Amino acid sequence: MTGYVGKILRVDLTNKDVKTESLPQDLREKYIGGSSLAAKIIYDEMPVDVDPFSPEALLIFATGPLTGTAVPSSGRISVCARSPLGIWGESHAGGLFGQQLKKAGFDLIVISGRAEKPTYLSVMDGEVDFKDASNIWGKDVYETYDLIKKELKDNTVQIGAIGPAGEKRVHYASIIFGVGKAGRSGMGAVMGSKNLKAVAVKGTGKIPVANESKLLEFAKEVQMQLAKSPAAQSLRKYGTGGGMESYYHMGNIPIRNHRDGVWDEEKIEKISGVKMSQTILDKITPCCNCVIGCKRTIHVKEGKYACLKADGPEFETLCMLGSNLLNDDLSLIAKLNDLCNRLGMDTISVGAVLAYAIEAYEKGIITKQDTGGMELTWGPSENLVKLVELIANREGLGDL
Repeated sequence: MTGYVGKILRVDLTNKDVKTESLPQDLREKYIGGSSLAAKIIYDEMPVDVDPFSPEALLIFATGPLTGTAVPSSGRISVCARSPLGIWGESHAGGLFGQQLKKAGFDLIVISGRAEKPTYLSVMDGEVDFKDASNIWGKDVYETYDLIKKELKDNTVQIGAIGPAGEKRVHYASIIFGVGKAGRSGMGAVMGSKNLKAVAVKGTGKIPVANESKLLEFAKEVQMQLAKSPAAQSLRKYGTGGGMESYYHMGNIPIRNHRDGVWDEEKIEKISGVKMSQTILDKITPCCNCVIGCKRTIHVKEGKYACLKADGPEFETLCMLGSNLLNDDLSLIAKLNDLCNRLGMDTISVGAVLAYAIEAYEKGIITKQDTGGMELTWGPSENLVKLVELIANREGLGDL
């Protein structure tokens, strides 16, 4: 099977050891796709009782046969490991990291061990270096990008990094790949347990395909179909949040920690993708080889968070940091979303935890003594920002 470059990179952080293995043809054909290959490796090589945060636990960055090819919307990276809960963990991200990993000569990176001190990996056209990350440990994700690009003297290198939440092993810490976020399953916490701050990749290699002209012909046909698709057009125009109103009418929007079935419809509209496009949308930021472009860059120009320019919130974020908290302030959602990205946390889990905390406070299960004097209430509140920071740093209420 073509599409793969045929190489697995194995990195032992404990011993600073690097090995390259061939990806067997039978595995390519039987376990198609990055997550499938990662599952096979973890099943074969990790005992069932291995602690997710132990050096023996594996962390795998994996691509599939279409990643980096001309096929539209195929620029994905899978991150797989045993999750902090002890079960299967898998998360995915768009962007350019997957494409560049394959161009650098590898289909998968299988990481084991634990670095003696904070470290990041540089993977450039088959060459792997262990870099000291002591000076960036504790930095947020975007500061990390800037410092690594400066050190490598390359602004186009693609980076997957954790923030303070991953370093402190918050169980729903994410790995941020620029425009793409591997948010689910706590993969950032597993990465942090290995003292691994980031992985930087770049390559110039060619990704082999069986018939390039036929693949291009197929890709053009798919692009044409996507261009005519009403769903794709809506995603491009309004992002994933464009479905807020429709999902609300289906009863598929979380409201007040999933306790209510209805909310003021005008408030749903205030935090929708349509409203975002009308108010704070700055530009569309597509992932690798994607003609849809559902990702948003937003720019808040007024109010408390004026001058905030960041990646825009997705549908799930609008729900979990919006309606789930009875928060109808779109600029506050944008602020919380940016803060989660910077600190390296999954917005879905953060929204669920915030709602739980508010309900627990409402019912007297926790008090101001637990919250450090903060009053937790439904609706827009600056205390939500404080809580997110506490969670990422595992301080006070954020470490319960």
